Amino acid sequence: MNLATRAPALALLLAAGVVVAGCGRNGAVAGNGPDGSDGEPSTDDYDHPTGADDVVISIDVYGSGVAPPTRILESDLPSLLVTGDGRVVFQALLPPDAPDPLVRRFAQRDIGEDGLQQLLTLADEHGLLAEVEYDDSQAAEVVDAVVVTAGGHTYEHVSQQHLDDFVEAVESRVGRGGGTGDLESHVTDSYLMLATAIDATGTDAPPAGTENQVFDWPADAPARLADAAECAEVPAAGAAGDLLTGATASTRFRDGGQTYEVEAIPVLPGSTACR
Repeated sequence: MNLATRAPALALLLAAGVVVAGCGRNGAVAGNGPDGSDGEPSTDDYDHPTGADDVVISIDVYGSGVAPPTRILESDLPSLLVTGDGRVVFQALLPPDAPDPLVRRFAQRDIGEDGLQQLLTLADEHGLLAEVEYDDSQAAEVVDAVVVTAGGHTYEHVSQQHLDDFVEAVESRVGRGGGTGDLESHVTDSYLMLATAIDATGTDAPPAGTENQVFDWPADAPARLADAAECAEVPAAGAAGDLLTGATASTRFRDGGQTYEVEAIPVLPGSTACR
């Protein structure tokens, strides 16, 4: 698996002035809508993928106002996504005194088809269902990336300035900031992990006070840590998955006499396995 992070790629897109899909208000240059219209919001329901693993809306936020990913795999995690069956999945907040988990936690709420149509209407009202070239002549601290799939088209937007209103509206309606629908933990079927061999007695020794957080990797795990230098997938159910779920960011693992530092992320809807 080539673990190229997405944040640098976004920076390259912006620096190159690449035209990405979208439709424009707030400084955007509008193109034709997906049905050949002038980009005015539709009064009909929007067609969209309907599968539980289909992603209709995905939002990433990068910049100084947002804590950057501290681990390689985490750069592949979206801030929020909306699935074809009407679920909103987003990174969960942890209690202030909780230790940083090894595997980032996600929550979800069910907004149903009506809620999904409302979000697509919102995207249309913000001009995100057609093509656009954004004018980012003024630098901003935060870079937003929004991907919307509707009407048989996928529209990708990357901007430093012109997506904030849409992102904030979605977050306040259905994300951590509020919304209807019961909030529950998002349960994944598997984890992607990356393991790096370390010298547990030298410069890579665990932080003070965490020396006891070195655990033996399960003998029956479907992947050995020595084989996870680029990427390996393990089921969330089972001894290895349970160990990753309960670990903190400072946990280390022993396998075959070697100590490893491990990164792990949940496989979310729309995600691919190791590539």
